[in-house]
Amino acid sequence: MAKILQKRKVNIACVQETRWIGSRARNADEYKLWYSGVLKGKNGVGILVDRELRESVVEVRRVNDWLISIKLVVGECTINVVSAYVPQAGLDEEIKRRFWEGLDDIACSIPPAEKLFIGGDFNGHIGSTAGGYGEVHGGFDFGDRNSGGTSLLDFTRAFELVIANSSFPKSEEHLVTFQSMVAKTQIEYLLLRRRDRGLCKDCKVISGETLATQHRLLVMDVGILMKRKKRTARGQLRIRWGALTKDKAQELERRLSVVGAWRSSGDASVMWSTMADYIREAAREVLEVLKGFVGGHKGDWWWNEVVQCKVEAKKATYLKLVGSTCEVEKSANRESRLYEDLGAKGREKKLFWLAKARERKARDLDQVRCIRDEDGDQDIVLGELGHPESHRDFGYCRRIKVGEVMGAMRKMSRGRATGPDEIPVPREVLWRCLEAKGVPVAYIRAITNMYDGAKARVRTVGGDSEHFPVIMGLHQGSALSQFLFALVMDALTHHVQGEVPWCMLFADDIVLIEETRSGVNERLEVWM
Repeated sequence: MAKILQKRKVNIACVQETRWIGSRARNADEYKLWYSGVLKGKNGVGILVDRELRESVVEVRRVNDWLISIKLVVGECTINVVSAYVPQAGLDEEIKRRFWEGLDDIACSIPPAEKLFIGGDFNGHIGSTAGGYGEVHGGFDFGDRNSGGTSLLDFTRAFELVIANSSFPKSEEHLVTFQSMVAKTQIEYLLLRRRDRGLCKDCKVISGETLATQHRLLVMDVGILMKRKKRTARGQLRIRWGALTKDKAQELERRLSVVGAWRSSGDASVMWSTMADYIREAAREVLEVLKGFVGGHKGDWWWNEVVQCKVEAKKATYLKLVGSTCEVEKSANRESRLYEDLGAKGREKKLFWLAKARERKARDLDQVRCIRDEDGDQDIVLGELGHPESHRDFGYCRRIKVGEVMGAMRKMSRGRATGPDEIPVPREVLWRCLEAKGVPVAYIRAITNMYDGAKARVRTVGGDSEHFPVIMGLHQGSALSQFLFALVMDALTHHVQGEVPWCMLFADDIVLIEETRSGVNERLEVWM
């Protein structure tokens, strides 16, 4: 399958009926496969991504052995790809209902700004005519509509999608996705958002490629701009900055001093360009230049006898493997080389490297960019980091889960408002601190009246809750709260305050430093 996909230049492929058990990832030639399966020899879905896009995958979501989805950040686009497999006809309707509910949950969880592509074996026929579904059915299809096709059309209409392989006029051989000795029909479909239909250039069945016994390859051409890394042109002259030594640095400094590159004046951009040109010219004379990579290696410093022997031995082993006439001999050559390496010196390290390499191949994400919280967990995953302040569109950001919100609500009890460290501020302590700092009684009474009888309520979709009293903490959004908080912290820490760095205050955190352990314990006793 991977060879066919590579031959047809398919970047992402949705596969069904994989019939593998587990929720893992594995390499398949030039592709990486994410799959999900529960029962051996039954159902199972997966998604293959080629080498060029596999590092762009930022999230993998396995629902069950009918549904799996991945999220990619490609250029400035966030792409969601879903592989689906509808249970076959004749099964319990409850199973089919659970499938459509799972697919609904996936579609609802994807923000409207992100692109969505769904490929799957829906085991249904949408019919050759639109028949009331003109906004999702292009009118080019094969066969008669059945209940499975109606369910697919209803889902497509609800989420403003369109069926790609019904939008292009094709001959019968480019429409039929399933063909047996007794029947031929269309049960595999590719869906995308209606507003993104302009990205789809073509969609058809490649009749000459058979991935399974009866299923054919259905492909869709999508045009999305990708930023490619610039490659250094061959033969381009490059300065040998790696040859910069202490003596050559002094020679370079002497030449620049003679030229007077530092004494230029005028516009800052002109001064910078002039100085850069002087430095490059002097570096070419002192360090010399390289003429690209044609006819040689990147550098000669590592191309020593040990490396040459290793390369020659690897070439000889490869030629021996290629010259093997049967699978038994090939397997023996592979295993003999493996056991020779494991039996040599440093075999523990090689075993560790082998296990680590296998573990890396089984990971869902090859590369993750994330922001870690105080516990070291990867809470926020971003497509791109380091955007300027004027551009606040950070691309992909992981959505807050319902369980996280419920966990945060459990930590909040009635009448208690917590901060980042879950430290409430009792009102009695606040009034005593104001008195200790010499605040006039009239001001204290005014502030007390502001906080006396304070109530709040929670607004939800179902309506507003009953009012409940708030007897701890400061008013959120009040300009006075910051002053009161700083005043309370100053009053509570005056016993341990000292010179920097022996005592430092950071918002509601305090750092105490002493020369001995006993000194730290004494200051902690005073603080507590």
